[in-house]
Amino acid sequence: MSVDARLSWTELAERLGTSPAITKYRTERLEQQKIIVGYRVQLNYQKFGYMLFKVLVSLRNSQSATKLREICQKNHNITVFIRQLGGWLYEFEAEVPDYLIFNQLIDEVREEMGESISSLEYMLIRKDHYHRAKL
Repeated sequence: MSVDARLSWTELAERLGTSPAITKYRTERLEQQKIIVGYRVQLNYQKFGYMLFKVLVSLRNSQSATKLREICQKNHNITVFIRQLGGWLYEFEAEVPDYLIFNQLIDEVREEMGESISSLEYMLIRKDHYHRAKL
């Protein structure tokens, strides 16, 4: 479902080796248990002439995470904010029309976060097979 949320109950059931009724029931139960908490539209940002950047952030202290999340929520170019396990505790994705706008976005995040950021790395994503629909 996370790869192709448009699968019919029949197609999903075939992939799982079960019946469509059981698949639907289990999905609804996962929604009731708040394991599945929502669905989102996945736009093809490249068709709009936009670039996708993934930004990995390490903070000096965990109290700064709320501020980082608020900054990401305010910026319309930032589409995803994720708390990770592992070395990079936070990541966000930014969809921007060009590299100059992306650099401005990064400068704004750095300015608002101040000394709270211990390291920040980013990369241009040319194709993201996990999160994006095939082109």
